[in-house]
Parts: sequence; structure tokens; C-alpha cells
Amino acid sequence: MNNPKILDITYRLILPIASILIVVFFVSQFADLSFILSIQGLCAFLIYSLLSLITGLRYINFVGAITKKSPPASLSITLPASMNLMSFVLPFKGGGIWLIFYLRQFHGIGVFKSSWLALVNSIMAACLIIAMIGFPPTVDRGGYSLPLMVFMTTYFAIVLCALYVYNKTSALDRTIGVRRALLDTALSIVYILVLYSLVVIVVPDGTFHLQVGLVVLTISSMAVKVTPGNVGIFEGLALLLMSIFPETGDRFVEYVATYRVLSLSHAIFFGLPSVLYLTDLRNMRRLLAGADSAARQ
Repeated sequence: MNNPKILDITYRLILPIASILIVVFFVSQFADLSFILSIQGLCAFLIYSLLSLITGLRYINFVGAITKKSPPASLSITLPASMNLMSFVLPFKGGGIWLIFYLRQFHGIGVFKSSWLALVNSIMAACLIIAMIGFPPTVDRGGYSLPLMVFMTTYFAIVLCALYVYNKTSALDRTIGVRRALLDTALSIVYILVLYSLVVIVVPDGTFHLQVGLVVLTISSMAVKVTPGNVGIFEGLALLLMSIFPETGDRFVEYVATYRVLSLSHAIFFGLPSVLYLTDLRNMRRLLAGADSAARQ
């Protein structure tokens, strides 16, 4: 007979620790430590932090729309950083669990409202993949110009349709307007361009198609989050692409390993202070003890 206490400890402690150990092992096998400790590595970390900031601005955009208040500017740094940390600490979709807990606890935003934030991220990933596969960028055709235009058009159109359904299904939640959706579209495009600059720094000698493939790989992995820290999904996609395109060598796994180092570094330097800034230890204990399940009710 299963012991519920043992299962709970496994669910909340062993899985997150195992996920971090797997990441450390993967990094030790494929990451270039000389790059990480170089000036280029520092630039890559700063650009990764900028990506987190853009994500935070997107959250502020929609939190402000839902609450009809102006969230503190610091939330653009602390919320995505704390979500990054909790994605490794909490099991499965830890960042999403933390987001639901935080928005409900401190902004009174329920699960239905906060689900919009996850929905637009999934839409962004799907539209980017469609744009890149359907209209692959080439240097001769202006690189990113055409796929970005396709992405912007399809993303904005789908978001508008989602807004219509969202507003119709809950009359009290008619607070997200077209202007907010347009701003999010602009921030999403900036995010993609900054992500491409990160890829160029990490893989400077890669071909244009390889660098674009790494951008799509990164966005795709964000759309499928099942394990703690998305461990195994990101790495598995990299190994799959490496087997499909053997001429690239191990560039896919090298990039993922470096990205993991940047993510863990960001979680340590920004995520931990952000968690302590956003809440107190008592609320942290509530979350780790199961407040996330209460938040979903």
C-alpha cells in the first residue's frame, strides 16, 4: 500500500533535486566552461537577463490589464526570475504553479485570469514555429523579415480571437483590450530578436539556418513543460535535432547546456532574492506544503 507521506516527499523534494542533478550532469558533459567564464559568457548572461526582463514586461502588461492597477516596475524583474527559480524547486510546471500562487495571494487574480498569461505564451510559440517552418528565413530574402511579419500577423489575429472568447466566457474579465494585445505582440517580437542575439553569441560560428533552428528549439521547449525545470524536454529536443542534422555536430546540445548554465545562474543570482522580495518565508512554506493546489481551486 502506498504511503501518502512518502509519495508527497517524492513529489515535492526528490523530483526537483533529481532535475537539478540531471541538468548539472548534462552541463558537465556538453557545456564549454571556458566560454561561460569569458567576456562572451558574461554578455550571454546579460542578454539572458534581458530576455527575462522582456518576459516580466509582458506579465506587467497583462497584470495591469486584469487588475486595472499599475504593478510596480520591479515586478518585471522579480516575477520571471522567481518563476525561473521555482521551475526547478517545484515539481512539473513549477514556474506556472508559482505564478498562480503569487497572483492569487498578492493580486487577487484567480486561476482563470492568470491562465491568460500561459495561453499567450503558448500562442507565441505556436505562431513562431508556424512562421519559421512555413516561411523559413534566408539571407537572400532578408533573413527574419518575412517570418517575423507572418508571426506578427498570425499572433495578433489569434490573440484577438482568444480575447473575444475570453471576454465572452467571463463578463467580469473584460479588461484585456486590443492595445494590450498589440503591446504584447511588439514585446514578443523584441524577445525573439534578443533571443537570436543570444544564439549568435553562444554559437558565433554557426550557419544562419543553425542559429534560426536554435531560436525555434528554445521557443518550442518553452511550449512543452512537463518535468521540473522542463528537464529532459529541452535536452531531448536537442539530441533529436542533432541526430536529424548530423552535419551540425553537437552544436545543439552545446547550446542547450550553455543555456542551462545561464538559466541556473539567473535563478541563483536573481531568482532567490526575488522570491524573498515577493513573499515571506511563511508563505513560502504554505506554497511548498501544498498551497499551490489551493490556488488552483
